[in-house]
Amino acid sequence: MTGLRVQGLTVAIETHRGPVTVVDGVDLDVQGGRCSALVGESGSGKTLTALSLMRLLPTSAHITAGTMSLRDRGGDTVDIMGLDDAGLRRVRGRRIAMIFQEPMTALNPLMRVVDQVGEGLEIHLNLRRRAARQRATTLLERVGVPAARATAYPHELSGGQRQRVMIAAALAADPDIVIADEPTTALDVTVQAQVLVLLRELVAERGMGLLLITHDLGVVAQVCDDVTVLYAGRVVEQGSTVDVFKSPHHPYTRGLLASMPSTAPRGKPLPAIRGVVPPLGRWPAGCRFRDRCDVAADACAVDPPVVIVGERRVRCIHAVPR
Repeated sequence: MTGLRVQGLTVAIETHRGPVTVVDGVDLDVQGGRCSALVGESGSGKTLTALSLMRLLPTSAHITAGTMSLRDRGGDTVDIMGLDDAGLRRVRGRRIAMIFQEPMTALNPLMRVVDQVGEGLEIHLNLRRRAARQRATTLLERVGVPAARATAYPHELSGGQRQRVMIAAALAADPDIVIADEPTTALDVTVQAQVLVLLRELVAERGMGLLLITHDLGVVAQVCDDVTVLYAGRVVEQGSTVDVFKSPHHPYTRGLLASMPSTAPRGKPLPAIRGVVPPLGRWPAGCRFRDRCDVAADACAVDPPVVIVGERRVRCIHAVPR
């Protein structure tokens, strides 16, 4: 079975104070035919984690520890950490692809969208330009962009159509794993629902693994099989979406779920987690959530271990359901 396994991923950013760890020991397991979610507030490290998996970090950031291995449909395992630039070019788009957060900054404004989708087919599948264009047009139609719009430039398309072009470009070379970074953030509710249904259909149809990066727990409930909750660069809870949503074990997960408008008591103020995510590298000693946690105790000043509760992994000494 295809899959992406990440163990102990640690990323540091160079600052005027020296290197600061921003992603700390993250473990992920994205399996073919399933959708996994990575959730958390802004500043939790979600996007940097996603960029690390593609080895697309900015020059000020670098991976300091961890392993990343990709098992493809042929049964071969690729050590992503061990790849040089040429190896990465062969893997990106062909084995692992990414749907970026903002299409207008990711798409080339000077290229027609059919050519942008076809580019991956020419590079990875060695198709000639005409054949690549034909296949790209078919793929664009599959994701909901009419053939008549295939020759448009990005600025001539709506936000939903541009997002669909991004999906088509990511799927062009039939990758084993697709990483989607906030793919529906800029879309209205109706288009968002359509894109989510499309992604779920493509996971089932192609047997690919999907890692969905989002802060929207409603989206996770709709689409994902399992969920990883990230806070201040660390995984605080991992498990199946059904289990985590039904019975969250970590206080942070409980706070996120309680703050969803759909779960708030009618006629009462919307619950919120007090405070904000601490700045990078200025996390409190011990549990990084303790300054915002309603059940924090003196023992939380010591770094909490990862507790296994059934099939759940929770980083908290209060790892019990509520």
